Amino acid sequence: MPHNLYRSYLISAGVTFLVLAAVAVALCVYVDPYRMYDTARVADKPAIYTQATLAKAYMIEHRRPNTLILGNQQVETGLDPESPDWPDNQKPAFNAAGTDVDTFMAWRLLQHDIAVKPPQLVVLGLDFLDFVKPQMEDGPEPLRDGESRLLIARNGAPNPARGIQLWKDFLATTLTRRAIADSITTLRLRGNPSEATMTEWGFDPARDYESIFHQSGLEAIFSHNDAIYRAQYRASIASYFYDPSRNLQFRSLAAIVKLAVQNDIRLIIFIPPYHSRYLEILHETGFWPSFEAWKRALVRTVDETAGKRRDVVLLYDFSDYDDISGESVPQPGDTQVEMRWYRDSTHYTPALGGLMIAGMMDAGPVLGSELNKANLQANLERIRRDRDRLFAPADMRADATRRRSPPL
Repeated sequence: MPHNLYRSYLISAGVTFLVLAAVAVALCVYVDPYRMYDTARVADKPAIYTQATLAKAYMIEHRRPNTLILGNQQVETGLDPESPDWPDNQKPAFNAAGTDVDTFMAWRLLQHDIAVKPPQLVVLGLDFLDFVKPQMEDGPEPLRDGESRLLIARNGAPNPARGIQLWKDFLATTLTRRAIADSITTLRLRGNPSEATMTEWGFDPARDYESIFHQSGLEAIFSHNDAIYRAQYRASIASYFYDPSRNLQFRSLAAIVKLAVQNDIRLIIFIPPYHSRYLEILHETGFWPSFEAWKRALVRTVDETAGKRRDVVLLYDFSDYDDISGESVPQPGDTQVEMRWYRDSTHYTPALGGLMIAGMMDAGPVLGSELNKANLQANLERIRRDRDRLFAPADMRADATRRRSPPL
């Protein structure tokens, strides 16, 4: 008799466990807080950035984009893949950029996307600061978070760790307390316009930014982040990139260019439209010559890697001193006035992102400059002159504007 009681208890406990597990799996798959399963039943995903690396890898497989957008958080919040400025023949676009996506991870994600379906166009945003403190050793880069779930290993072969990682990700997104809690949070906060989210096309609309802005004001945001940028540069050593191949980010850029050429993919690389306050930090910390040397090294790397297929690779420079980058920051304490083009010195708004997209697609007003060996030096000199004009007295700026204006 006791034996039968123990057996009944174990069976009941086992059935209860299986039922609870099934309920947890059903809840997490239904809500899909990390967009792993593409169920699309709950649009807002306030917990997705706790698993952003996981989310982007699987979303690429679901979306199978014609245009792949790569870069760091500036790109993730600035280039909207659903912008009307993308040409119809380049849609759908997917924003695979993110906080942890430097040029190395951009290369790995491009490998992954090509294995899913080669895109027609890749748009890659570069950030100077990613190149300032590079890994200079020639040894292998340690395995990054999320690489094991990509379809392709670094050597271009199928990834042997993928199968095991799929099971790990399934368990992590369904049968953990964190996944269940995030699913409940996603249900509870759906429809809240002030909560963070990621669209189904990988875009971060920065909805949580609004609450920070209205609490502190833009001047406080700019000043706080500018202090961080100054500290980062002052703790770094300026490089003139005489040997880009010793820099992990440049090696990764060359690998991206090589992939694009091999797969006949149009590649557009761009230097972001930093606010003039950020450009002045480069002058203040002594990094402006390094910044110009970086641009020279970018042109050289693209030219040498693309070779005769240089026509499929374009390099744009949006880092100018102009009316956009010189947009006035509201006064301290002002928590109401928003800026049209910037959220801080390095993060631009989707409105500016739209102008950039139109410019890179040759469909909008002239913004930025295409860089190549023939015009590089002239472009660097023009930006220096633009700085002088931007910070000249008002009467001198007006006079310079009249001289540049075409006759009526």
